[in-house]
Amino acid sequence: MPETEPDPSAPYYRAGELVPGNEEIHNPPSQYHMGGFQLMSISMFWLASNVQWTALLVILLPKQLGEMTGDKQAQALGVIIGASAIFALIIPLLIGPISDRCLSRFGRRRPFMVVGVIVNVIGLAAMFLASEQPSVAGFNGFGANFWWYFTGFCIVQVGSNISTGAYQGVIPDVVLPKQRGKASGYMGAMTQLGSALGIVLVAVIFRDNIPISYGIICGSLVLFLLWTALTLKETSIERAPAWQGIGNFVKGLWISPKKFPDFAWVWITRFLVMFGFYTVQPFIRYYLRDVIRIPEKSLTMTQGEVFLIILFAAMITGLYGGVLSDKIGRKRIVYIANGMMAVGAVALVFCTNLMQALAVGVFFGLGYGAYISVDWALGTDVLPNQDADAGKDMGIWHVAMVLPQTLAAPVAGFLLAGHIIRTHVENGKTDFYYNQGGYMTIFSVAAVALGLGAVLLRNVKKAR
Repeated sequence: MPETEPDPSAPYYRAGELVPGNEEIHNPPSQYHMGGFQLMSISMFWLASNVQWTALLVILLPKQLGEMTGDKQAQALGVIIGASAIFALIIPLLIGPISDRCLSRFGRRRPFMVVGVIVNVIGLAAMFLASEQPSVAGFNGFGANFWWYFTGFCIVQVGSNISTGAYQGVIPDVVLPKQRGKASGYMGAMTQLGSALGIVLVAVIFRDNIPISYGIICGSLVLFLLWTALTLKETSIERAPAWQGIGNFVKGLWISPKKFPDFAWVWITRFLVMFGFYTVQPFIRYYLRDVIRIPEKSLTMTQGEVFLIILFAAMITGLYGGVLSDKIGRKRIVYIANGMMAVGAVALVFCTNLMQALAVGVFFGLGYGAYISVDWALGTDVLPNQDADAGKDMGIWHVAMVLPQTLAAPVAGFLLAGHIIRTHVENGKTDFYYNQGGYMTIFSVAAVALGLGAVLLRNVKKAR
């Protein structure tokens, strides 16, 4: 196509719909061959993100909400995860395309990563301060400290998704297509390592020490942000299209399933896998207490040990799954991984002791690690326009991970709350637990979603 001078006043269209003369508006980022240290350095900020979200979702939220809300803890956990995830749904859709057009000399992604971490740390401080306040009457059956805690968690969501909304455009920006399986493997490894660090530090070493736990999360975010930001070689763009109004912006967020069916099917299958995962993960603490009968005084430690064993199993497949997928294809890995997770979710309900639960957890972890190792590679393989719109398209892809949080946790919390059993102990205190039928319900829902995530991936044609 002959070169033409770009028209800054021309409206912005999606990939494949650019008007003649608009092709040169975007200055595509530079992709280059990377060594192992460079690929690892890109992934270090993802490690910090997983330290935070594992520590919060697995340990701190279930523990602190149990203390704040008593027998409403399942509903409270569903509300706080589901409602706050709306920010995780919207913000990447805004930040992704905005970062695509960022003209900063520090690159397109790094400025947003820094701002996001600052906001994130402010939210963590607010959560900690709220958790230290005594419970007093509040709104809708929850104390006022719960709602302040909820507000802090929403701020965390805002900050985290500003930073990751831009950060997720880094791999398609700078990593060559032939190295994306390896890069995805590193991201998968950092998912497991970050999660393991969050568990070891918060649940095992400094268990029940809330100030140190929040300090660990804040410190990891700052430290590993600096690692990634200082080693990342970003290419700045020289010019970007002018703002054309909210209508064209919203139009640009739509990726037509008819024009880009592979992207649509990868989005759907990722949604289903994450829905299955978030139906189970937030409620494992309660499962260990109610089904496996772990005493409250040792629950945090046991929960940490269970997740560590699962994560170490996930690391085994996570380290090699991405590299293997470059050779045999991503879809084969997903078929096996999802099948293992679906079987594991159902098997958990039939466990009667901790050793059985750990064995099933290892099996589930092997599948989870394999899936995570190819997750990023599969997403980047089917992006509609990797040069101009990586941030925007990855933001839309990211929705497939956060939208299930908005739906799965509240749905599972509601289903579990319908199976509550109350018992009276001698001192007059009312004790309670959720019965096995409740866990059978939510774990079966998870298994169906995970299985569909594998079956429907067969519709993807251009990715192996």
